[in-house]
Amino acid sequence: MVQINAFAVGLAALLLGQATAFPNECKNGMRYCGYNLLNGGPFQQVWEQRLNAALPPNQQGHQFGSTFICNSDQVSVRFEDYCPDKGAGWVCKNGNNNLCVVDPLFPGQDCCSNVN
Repeated sequence: MVQINAFAVGLAALLLGQATAFPNECKNGMRYCGYNLLNGGPFQQVWEQRLNAALPPNQQGHQFGSTFICNSDQVSVRFEDYCPDKGAGWVCKNGNNNLCVVDPLFPGQDCCSNVN
């Protein structure tokens, strides 16, 4: 019984640690919409700083409608595109949307897509 309790405590600690750490990290090479990184979780202010640092000077204030690529350190991103700059009807789409078929190596990543 002691072994089972120790296992349960260890498993709970492991799962809690993963759940807490994941929102602070991104997947190397994965494309994200700014609004998905700014999801209101416990790391929202951290991601706001990271996105602002990644945005070019002429794109400040466009965090939500921009796509960002996760860097190899998995905690910083680089600006890719401001979706509305592509023209009318272009928005940042969640990777679960069937309009996002960007890279077969990273299924489910976000994209800029025309909603018209």
